[in-house]
Amino acid sequence: EAHAITQMLKLLAGLNVKQRKARQKGGIKAEFQDTPYQVLVETEPTPAGVERLTIRVRNLKQSVETPDELGFSETMKEKLREMAANRSGVILACGVPGSGTTSTRFGIARSVDAYMYSVYTIGDLESREIPYTTEFEVKEGDDLETTIQRVIRIDADVIFADAMSDAETAKIIFAKQKEIAFISEFAARDTAQGLAKFLEWVGDPQIVVDGLHAIVSQKLLRVLCNDCKQAFRPNPKLLKKVGLPPKTKVLYRPGQPDPEDPEDEPCEVCGGLGYFGRAGMFEMLEMTDGMREAILGGADVAAIKSKMREERMPSFQSEGLRLVAEGRTSLDELQRTFKSK
Repeated sequence: EAHAITQMLKLLAGLNVKQRKARQKGGIKAEFQDTPYQVLVETEPTPAGVERLTIRVRNLKQSVETPDELGFSETMKEKLREMAANRSGVILACGVPGSGTTSTRFGIARSVDAYMYSVYTIGDLESREIPYTTEFEVKEGDDLETTIQRVIRIDADVIFADAMSDAETAKIIFAKQKEIAFISEFAARDTAQGLAKFLEWVGDPQIVVDGLHAIVSQKLLRVLCNDCKQAFRPNPKLLKKVGLPPKTKVLYRPGQPDPEDPEDEPCEVCGGLGYFGRAGMFEMLEMTDGMREAILGGADVAAIKSKMREERMPSFQSEGLRLVAEGRTSLDELQRTFKSK
């Protein structure tokens, strides 16, 4: 039965039902209760000889695309713009499957000043848009290295590439990073784990520290409903305990109907949940001089995380507290997100 379902979904998504030994990606346009959806279908072979089927559903009415919609801080947006302006080096998004990594990659691409720099895509845009970029026509039979070289020849500044899934792809990209900037993604638990993975893939720490600008990772958390969220004055002891500035005058929590008022009905927007939609909190590992020194000295994951804290790089905790202070989410939601690791 599982095989029959897989074959049917592959057919609907425009994939080759006879091909079971190579990774394939496709999509289905759907509609439910007047809401348009995009169903992304991906298959990949496993060592056991069967196919793994992954399905992701996007509500096109609630599409989150821009850096502001995703929740990038002003500091992070500015740093990403500066990195892309070098016209060389690698900027990566990472995360576990389903955590919003692809959206982060698109957000990074949309942080680039496309008026100033020419950005070419050589990957699957998954029906999304990156304004003022050019989709490069990949010739049938060309491998990744050949395609990259063709893009370099037309004097492009940035390449927006598909996700990296193996060491061979990572080595090709890092070998070309001096000639053009790259934006891509890969799977890793967080930025420190991701850096360790790339060091293993590439095999030469010097190549990584010379070519990598930054790795950005994300966690998703629920956003308070703007129609019913409730303000409250926080206790100074609470502010000190969680690490918020003492000058914080107001925080917000989910709105709830008054139990003593039978006519006070649940919010129509969020259905009484108190939350509506999601946002990302981001951490960004930057390749600073201190980080380069630590990596070349053989730093492990714990040492990399320690160096990030020492240099006050954006972390999940600091960015989560920023969203709380801005009134976009609650302390309870932040605590729930960290508990659900």
